[in-house]
Amino acid sequence: MSSSDSLTVTIVGGGNMGTAVLRSLASTKANIRLATRSQATLDAYAASHNAEPFQAPDATHRACVGADIVVLALKPAAILATAAFLAKDAADGTPRLADGTVVVSLAAGLSLAALHGALPPNVVVIRGMPSTPMAIGSGTLSLAAADPAHKASADALVALTTLFEPAADAVVTVPEDAMHAVTALAGSGPAYIFAMAEAFLDAGSILGLEPQLARDLVRGTIVGAASYLASHDDFPATRLRTEVTSPNGTTAAALSVLDERNWRAILVDAIRAGAARSVEMGKALDDMAAAAAAEPSTDA
Repeated sequence: MSSSDSLTVTIVGGGNMGTAVLRSLASTKANIRLATRSQATLDAYAASHNAEPFQAPDATHRACVGADIVVLALKPAAILATAAFLAKDAADGTPRLADGTVVVSLAAGLSLAALHGALPPNVVVIRGMPSTPMAIGSGTLSLAAADPAHKASADALVALTTLFEPAADAVVTVPEDAMHAVTALAGSGPAYIFAMAEAFLDAGSILGLEPQLARDLVRGTIVGAASYLASHDDFPATRLRTEVTSPNGTTAAALSVLDERNWRAILVDAIRAGAARSVEMGKALDDMAAAAAAEPSTDA
């Protein structure tokens, strides 16, 4: 595969995740293409983020021709339909995906087996789980391949890691069976922090703070605490919490309420529920993919 500076990356899908990936790559030297149904999204993002626009679905094929990497940032069912479309030759008989094209699915729960079944055998299939802070060069990206030791998959993982490392705090490769946990912990994780911010703002309002003042304080608190924690290589969450918690002080009084409500168990249960839902979605999508594979083939 080419160096990251000369890669052509096609993003299919202009929703929250697709535009987050687009924004994360805007500062790279890769050639970016964006294919989405929404003309408003193309108008808002393509030119300002140095991406070549393609109106989906009619132009999806053209957006993928010659691409080194195709990122499918769609809902799972739409990814399966798009994969089936891309697996068929174009009207002129040429393959819609060239040999060795790396296809990355960002759908929660959608297994590599289902993707392999829907896509042509000549492509390299990778499963990814990003988080929305990638839009500002932060967050995480987790990648999985069916056989990460296979040369084509290994090369693809290296290329994706090199491409996205400047756009995330962490780019990691994990076994596919860890993706349910990764989805619940890291993919959904920002939502838990946002929910906490909402609660902080509610508390500020109840305590009589002006809205803008509360926003400034909550922003500084969350960003500052996260940055301070991340600045330590050993990620000493327990030690830093203890340092702030003076005996019989205000922090101790607040944390005692959280402990009385067993908030850690609640949070762990919430993340476990997210992982369980990912498993459920995966089973349903595998069934959907199997049913689609059993249907008689029709020409595009």
